Amino acid sequence: MRRASAGGFTLTEAYSPPRRIPAHAHASFSITIVLGGAFEERYGTISVARRIPLECAPGSVLLRPAGEVHENHPGREGARTLSVEFAPARLEMGAKRLAPLISLGLRREPALLDIGRAMSRELRHSDAATPFALESLALELVARLVRMQAAGGAKAPRWLVDARDSIHSSFRDPALRVAELAGAAGVHPVYFARAFRERYGVSPGEYVRRLRAETAYERVRSSGEPLAAISQDCGYADQSHMSRILRRRFGASPGKLRRG
Repeated sequence: MRRASAGGFTLTEAYSPPRRIPAHAHASFSITIVLGGAFEERYGTISVARRIPLECAPGSVLLRPAGEVHENHPGREGARTLSVEFAPARLEMGAKRLAPLISLGLRREPALLDIGRAMSRELRHSDAATPFALESLALELVARLVRMQAAGGAKAPRWLVDARDSIHSSFRDPALRVAELAGAAGVHPVYFARAFRERYGVSPGEYVRRLRAETAYERVRSSGEPLAAISQDCGYADQSHMSRILRRRFGASPGKLRRG
């Protein structure tokens, strides 16, 4: 476990082995990003809605209000998480903007996972600039969540949701193109790209690159598959191409990621 405080935030990276974590609560509002593995979070009798367990997979971002009693059930590989807890003064500072977020909720967006992994790198390789970097990343995380919350009020058009689902199904295909996605959606490629960015925070191309990198990252870390096979299956030109991307995005080569 690694922990650091910066600018009214306490950031903690932790690994939970595959065994039940008894019911507990946190003293302050917190945001947890699932970096790897998975877990199920269960709640007590606070309300009927909260009795429904939340399934937290890599890339899931869980928001918990202070005092929310819960227990965790990690999967077979355990779970690696990055949590951000808010000091009272920091919470007061952004009370108006944060108000819509301070309730139990689950989000998922590749950009949020990128922020969590950037926080993890700062905790692992800290220097004099780390406190400033961690505070900046925590604020970026909050800003993205606030914007997602605001955008959530307007439902995405069906064609855009279908296009996003199509990307998740075919992101491994090196021949995937925006023009084809736009054509299937029945809209102009320029309009498609603008609408996608406005809704999901990144361009369609960057969304695909992140999905490929996340999938490769998890398979490199959690399996003994040959790296060449992983690179081919994740849509990379070859193993060296995948290695360059993983080193740039996660700060380590596939070999180093596999060693832990």
